[in-house]
Amino acid sequence: MRRNGRMLIVAGVALALVAAVLAVLVLSGGSSSKDNTGTTGGAAKPKDVIVVQAKKDVTAHTLLTQDDLEEVKVDGSTANADAAHAIGEVIGFAYNSDLKKGQRLLQANLEEPGLANSLTAGKRAVSLPVDQNNLIGGLLRDDDHIDITLSIRISLTRVLPAVPVEVAQPSGSVNPDATLPPYGQNGGPTYPYPGEPGSRFLVSDVEDGDPVTKVVLQDIKVLRVVNASASTSGGTAATSGDYLVLEIDPSQLELIQMMQTTGKFQISLRNSSDTAQVTTNGMNFKDLVMTLGFPIPSTVRLPGPGAQ
Repeated sequence: MRRNGRMLIVAGVALALVAAVLAVLVLSGGSSSKDNTGTTGGAAKPKDVIVVQAKKDVTAHTLLTQDDLEEVKVDGSTANADAAHAIGEVIGFAYNSDLKKGQRLLQANLEEPGLANSLTAGKRAVSLPVDQNNLIGGLLRDDDHIDITLSIRISLTRVLPAVPVEVAQPSGSVNPDATLPPYGQNGGPTYPYPGEPGSRFLVSDVEDGDPVTKVVLQDIKVLRVVNASASTSGGTAATSGDYLVLEIDPSQLELIQMMQTTGKFQISLRNSSDTAQVTTNGMNFKDLVMTLGFPIPSTVRLPGPGAQ
């Protein structure tokens, strides 16, 4: 009896322990089984993630390209929350600081590329103030191509020699009494008259000069069209000008400057796929009359006294 009683006691204790374990499992929601992360108990193992890093050293503010970047798989616990995860998210942007090879890119440090990144190698960007007429009625857009015609007024002023002729003396001095014989006498012409080969003139741009127009720039790319913006200061509205930012050769910089200080210019829009350079002769009053047939004014005889 004693032996059987002991066995009953042991069996009771074992059943009690089993019941206690089952109660703990129920209350813990089955924590001993696989959790949502697929692991059995303990903390979840971080997943690997893809991040974008520099494939080589890249200078700040440089347009990022496929060759500058690479995607790598890293431990998720080491990845910055702001990390770029695909090259497609980065291409076309610039980085606001120098990148070292292997450095991971952060979204917060990406920036829109500057105008310099849009320039073709060897080209320069220059701004040209324009009016609404030269904005092609407001239809001019970024990346359009244009020609520019310049109109000025040319006046020719004859340069007369202060001393018509100087005759060297044996001593090397100059005879101040020497004079130039009349043109065509005593041996023929001695210096050219105006209009003849060798004549000298000063060329200037004056209001009463003869107008001349010529196409001076062709197939110029418009990088940006900067529209006017109104601002109010002290209750008075002021409007800034419109500007075109053009991509030009260094040799054309001086011409752009001259266009802003001399004469007037006219912009014409061209097809962006048409890159042909056309040779033009320009236009002046003579061309209007001789080539285009503009009528030449003639004298008018007034009627005599008493005419009706």
